[in-house]
Amino acid sequence: MSSVNVVDTDEQNKEEKRGKINYDAKEKASIRRKLTECFDPLDPRKHPPSLVNIVT
Repeated sequence: MSSVNVVDTDEQNKEEKRGKINYDAKEKASIRRKLTECFDPLDPRKHPPSLVNIVT
């Protein structure tokens, strides 16, 4: 194995790590946004007006 192959592999790993880090950051932001939009299902005062509760 030559040193050129090792350098290429290291650069590829760095790019993959950056992509994973960026993806993880977007995923965390998406989860945070979803959690802020969540409401307590047992507290009807916090339910959005567009929510329709059907009891059977």
